[in-house]
Amino acid sequence: MIKDELVATGVRPTDGRVTDVCLTEKGDRLRKPAHAEARTIYDQTFAGIAPDKVANQSKAPYPTDGQYAKLAQRSV
Repeated sequence: MIKDELVATGVRPTDGRVTDVCLTEKGDRLRKPAHAEARTIYDQTFAGIAPDKVANQSKAPYPTDGQYAKLAQRSV
């Protein structure tokens, strides 16, 4: 993803043990279409399975666009 210029990485100035990874402008332009494609695959995978059964199988719910934005803001 670095080679494709989709993400940029850098050592966190306050903690050299941490490598921050952030979307580039190019990566951010692809975020929504990638999310839509992932959502389609997710929906097809769990089609016909009751939502409560899906929730019990995965304790981490599928992130929404808004949740991705919050994660991105935290990493900057």
